Amino acid sequence: MPEIDLFSFYRRLLLIILGSYSVIRLMLFIWRWQADSLAAGRHEARLRQWVEVSVLRVRMRRFTLSVLQIALLTAILGYVIWLQVG
Repeated sequence: MPEIDLFSFYRRLLLIILGSYSVIRLMLFIWRWQADSLAAGRHEARLRQWVEVSVLRVRMRRFTLSVLQIALLTAILGYVIWLQVG
């Protein structure tokens, strides 16, 4: 009979539940934002459209260094965990 690691099972279950919850909440937020934009007055709708366009126009070049730092730190963390486990 194979051994079941309860901690590993718990982590996977938590990953699935929290990942699904996050995606569903994000989709609901976007849906409600769009519905509220359609029901809003002229000025509020214009403000909401401006926010949407501003978010879409953000240039990723500004965040390239930060993304590289996060990737490097994640790789270092993975290596340290690999050393600990191995």
